[in-house]
Amino acid sequence: MKSQIPTKNADSFKLPVLGLGTWQMGGRYDADTSRDREEIDFIGQAFEAGIRHFDTAEVYAAGHAEELLGQGLKKLPREQLFVTSKVSDNHLKSDQVISACRASLKRLGLDYLDLYLVHAPSAHGIPLVETLKAMASLYESGFIKNLGVSNFKANLLAEAQAASKYKIVNNQIHFSVGARGYEEDGTLAYCAEHGILVTAYRPVGLGSPKRSRGSFGEDGWNMLSEIAGRYQKTAVQIALNWIVSQVNTVALVRTANVDHLKENLGSLDFQLSTEDLIFLQDKFPRIATMYPTPSQRA
Repeated sequence: MKSQIPTKNADSFKLPVLGLGTWQMGGRYDADTSRDREEIDFIGQAFEAGIRHFDTAEVYAAGHAEELLGQGLKKLPREQLFVTSKVSDNHLKSDQVISACRASLKRLGLDYLDLYLVHAPSAHGIPLVETLKAMASLYESGFIKNLGVSNFKANLLAEAQAASKYKIVNNQIHFSVGARGYEEDGTLAYCAEHGILVTAYRPVGLGSPKRSRGSFGEDGWNMLSEIAGRYQKTAVQIALNWIVSQVNTVALVRTANVDHLKENLGSLDFQLSTEDLIFLQDKFPRIATMYPTPSQRA
């Protein structure tokens, strides 16, 4: 059954409140072709379920994730799709940004990206003004419709906007009911004040009460499960509902399983009470927020 996924906007820029990420599709940092057919088919299944925002990056599986996503999208109506990709923090010189975008478009089989992000602050000290001048050129040439950043704190966001000819519309960050570093350091408030929509990745840790690495821990999952019982929902659905209930925030989920995707979409047909939202805000156990290094981007 197809879900009608609502959108959120910051100024004139808008995104569905739930999109599909492609980290680990087709491999991690190297290509793995062993599940290509299943991954390609799943893109179509996600579209049929209601997903319209598809997020990828040139570093995912060394570009193979973009290839698989492109194969999955090629028979779908382009005007209904919103496709995001990201330029690596190792490719932020002006000519590298242009080349990286064109290579991503070729792998995706697309004429343009709806959103293009700087994946992380430069690992090599490339000035933001150089990177964003190249992003502006891509925008003016029609290769990208919007530009933004990922993993930027408030101070770098301010620097990026000052260096950019065009508005920074999106900041994609690690944010969840447990991972609150960007809230605590003022980045979320900065984004809200300046009309920058926030996209949360890893909104349920690594996705399951049965997994612990990078996840919420036993106490956190128990808390979510207790609340879930009152709504006849799952712990994952409570965690996702909390995220999409936040002002100025949308989320990405990563799955290749239709049942898991349906569970994720089931987070959108109810509303946590004010009391439960506040309780989770104040009492949920904190986990480490991910601030990527050149070897760790997701």
